[in-house]
Amino acid sequence: MPEVHDITEYTEEQTTIQGIPVIDTALTPQMREAVKIHEAIIHHAGEAVTHLYEMGRQLKAMRDGKYYSHLGYESFGQYVEENGDYSFKERQAYKYIKIVETYSDSFIAENQGLGIERLEILTALGERGAAELVAETDLAGMTAAEVKQLIRDKQGLGEQLSLLTEELEKAKSGEDLAAAEKQRELDDAEKKIKDLEKKLKAEKKKSKESIGEKDGEIMLLKEQLSSATPSAEQIEKIKNEADAEHQKEISAIKAEYEAKLSAAEDKMSTIEKKTRSADEAERRAALKVYFEETQKNINAFVEKVSQLEGEEREKFSKGVIKWLTAVIENLGKE
Repeated sequence: MPEVHDITEYTEEQTTIQGIPVIDTALTPQMREAVKIHEAIIHHAGEAVTHLYEMGRQLKAMRDGKYYSHLGYESFGQYVEENGDYSFKERQAYKYIKIVETYSDSFIAENQGLGIERLEILTALGERGAAELVAETDLAGMTAAEVKQLIRDKQGLGEQLSLLTEELEKAKSGEDLAAAEKQRELDDAEKKIKDLEKKLKAEKKKSKESIGEKDGEIMLLKEQLSSATPSAEQIEKIKNEADAEHQKEISAIKAEYEAKLSAAEDKMSTIEKKTRSADEAERRAALKVYFEETQKNINAFVEKVSQLEGEEREKFSKGVIKWLTAVIENLGKE
């Protein structure tokens, strides 16, 4: 079969299908296009390392346009495995297609040295995430299994941060519902007071006819009204007691958190030195400790915040959500 350097160099005089010449007049437009794509794939298969993007693009065109049917094949898989001019497993062809569907030409050109297996594994992160991982990690020195594990670890951190954000949002929503329930209780109490006041007025009107008989009932209604409406002194006392209790809880939480933070900082100082070690295994172990400590501290902090109530809980919840949002945005930056 004649050598084709570019799909545009194909001419009808050179036309063959599976090594058999075809009369030009017998070719349909779809068959001509199928033969062009077939010839281009043969060429780029021979230079897969330097023409990875073009080969994947032509394979995608053959599959998406179903041009293989015009070459006598029933399926794309049969075409790539049995065409005779070049062949490999169907799953390998889909790796090439997945790579060109995920990455830009420039990204493939810059990272083709990683090989098909690593590039295909990195598609789970998209081009942006893959570029970040390539920039911060020596993937060429890692096995495919190690790259997969690294991606799972990275995705796991993102999922945990996302779940933490959802939990904080749910906690905030629960506070809103509690506040709404308290407001409903206050509204019900106010309505009862108004109903009692109306009833009291009605009873006072009737008392003109029988003051002696109604005095007892009027006094009872007054007592009910008094017990339903707390005095200003009672309200202030309840508020002060609640504030003091909340402040005590907050102080205890802060003291505990600061003690743990101090211990963690001492530990992190030692680990920080290991991250700059010349030993790769020691650096990886240090980074793993960073991740585990961060996860543990975040979980502990969220648990303590969930124990607070009112404005203090809302304040801490908003602060940690803002911080986590910034962390997620930084992880997503190239």
